[in-house]
Amino acid sequence: MNQSFEARKFQLEKMVAKNGYDQEKVPPLYQEAMDTLPERIEEIKKYASLLPEEFNLSSGEEKIALDQATVVDLGSGPGIVTREIKDKVGRVIAIDQAPKMVSFLKKQFEDSANVEAAVGDMARMPLADNSVEGVISVGTIFELHSEDSENDFLRETMRVLKPGGVLVLDGISNEKFDKVRNNFAQERQKELEAAKSHKGPVTQRFNIFRADELENRLKGLGLDCRVEPFFQEEAGEYCVVRITKLN
Repeated sequence: MNQSFEARKFQLEKMVAKNGYDQEKVPPLYQEAMDTLPERIEEIKKYASLLPEEFNLSSGEEKIALDQATVVDLGSGPGIVTREIKDKVGRVIAIDQAPKMVSFLKKQFEDSANVEAAVGDMARMPLADNSVEGVISVGTIFELHSEDSENDFLRETMRVLKPGGVLVLDGISNEKFDKVRNNFAQERQKELEAAKSHKGPVTQRFNIFRADELENRLKGLGLDCRVEPFFQEEAGEYCVVRITKLN
């Protein structure tokens, strides 16, 4: 990571640790930090490429092309993913938990007629059941600190997806990773306190699901889905999954 990104990241984390995520200064600083990290932008392009060119909905009875589909950018931040997908899909709904972040995003995309933004979180989206073809969530699941919150997230994303719709999710651990969730919440809290007292930055780590266990987790929640992992060799301990809602 380049020094410019690390400096902005540290500044951002101190700001968030002290006064929370929903601040006027957070969105532009977040945007500036990401703009200094071209490798992350390239990763997002790869992840967005996992959205299918055509969605096979309702058990194959209906097909919707990507450029006609509605896709949710869940945990959108200032709209890095939205920027990547807005010219490829029919409609983007960007959702973030912070009202000031949503306001910032709306201003950034005020000339894009197919971009909407709304306040919500990963377990409570302001969307109807079976209402969207795709959800893409990048760099967000590390905030889920318990099995209950993980399950709520899975149920919620599958609730809003149409049968045949897909969730693209990064930060998934694969079989090379054997420390899933170990002391995550406690370590994260220590790092936040360190940032707040200016002792050091918060290290963003990915948190939860193992790709080879995720399908069984979904089945245990009564969700009928297919899980496909991608980029395992490139990511080492982590990969990206595409989860297709079957019914």
